[in-house]
Amino acid sequence: LEYMNKYRMITDHLTIVDGVVRTMDLVTTLYVDRSNRLNSEDIKQRVSDIILNYFSTNSMDFGSPFIYADVINNVLKDAGVRFFKIENFTSDVHADFNEIIQLNNLEINVEFV
Repeated sequence: LEYMNKYRMITDHLTIVDGVVRTMDLVTTLYVDRSNRLNSEDIKQRVSDIILNYFSTNSMDFGSPFIYADVINNVLKDAGVRFFKIENFTSDVHADFNEIIQLNNLEINVEFV
């Protein structure tokens, strides 16, 4: 802080804040066609990979929100998925500038339609 204060402008005020990891648990339901019953574990694994990729540190940054629709849209791109629902959230989750959202637990329930 002392070093950076040497270079600040008169109107600037510098503050250093610790970063905070904000963990999320996701409970989801994956709807798959009955005709894909034998492939359901493969589909479930692909969906898990999509969600883990969304929460990876390459994709998330400090202050980045969890966008509910983005996760669902990414999962629905998989051809084996008929429908996908996040059970424990109904909207976006916003993070402060010093928070990063990371996935803690992921539960994927499979139902056949």
